[in-house]
Amino acid sequence: MKKSKTLSFNKLRVQSKIYEIKPTHKDYRNFKPNYNQRALSEGSVSRIFHSMVEDGSALKYLPILVDKNLCIHDGYHRYIACIRLGEPFYIMEVPTDFKHMKSINTSQRNWTDVDFTQHWIAEGRKPYTVFKKVRDDNDFISHGVLAMMFFKASTRTGGGTSKEFKRGNLHLQHLDYVNECIIKFRQVEDHAKIKPIDSRTFKTQFFQQALLKAFNKDDFNFCKFKKGLSNNDHMLNEFNRCNDLYLEVIRLEGLG
Repeated sequence: MKKSKTLSFNKLRVQSKIYEIKPTHKDYRNFKPNYNQRALSEGSVSRIFHSMVEDGSALKYLPILVDKNLCIHDGYHRYIACIRLGEPFYIMEVPTDFKHMKSINTSQRNWTDVDFTQHWIAEGRKPYTVFKKVRDDNDFISHGVLAMMFFKASTRTGGGTSKEFKRGNLHLQHLDYVNECIIKFRQVEDHAKIKPIDSRTFKTQFFQQALLKAFNKDDFNFCKFKKGLSNNDHMLNEFNRCNDLYLEVIRLEGLG
């Protein structure tokens, strides 16, 4: 029988050390998130917490990345879960100017548009500061649709809009277009007279994407759409798919 090959760890170069921080350590509760960490998610902390309660802690195999100033660059949710359980946690040192937090963050797949916005604001990207200000002033618009406006895109994925937004490549080239769309959105909100548009419908990304798709149609007549919406019954509250909503918008335009 062929002998299986094993890895000889003692012949490998040691790159980094992992240190245990016990509850009795003087700095056990003094670590803090680095300035560019995403906002704390209680859901993420809860999942880690209950996993540790049920299965025990395996965090010595997944160290928290910290710098000499006690700033956590990756692993803040794991840290909070350990603190709440009174369990030891394990750290590995990284430089104070560590630049790879976003690329290695183990929870990035769960990042929301809000998380990416906050991250790039912390990194000094001005377009994201403007984006947040516009969103705060118009909180009925979804982050995804607002990103489409900033990129002047017809879909969330078209032209790599979502990827470019997450990569920090938001720009301010279409601010006039953004403001124009917001004005139109506000005019649509209370324009239906026979059957008002439900507020939940109005705030959905599907409905807003349908409106934006219509606005971007070369021959779309916004005035006719408003007239059709005002004078006729509609199915906008009944549909929950972007394409169905878009076709209803176009139908109402034809009635205007």
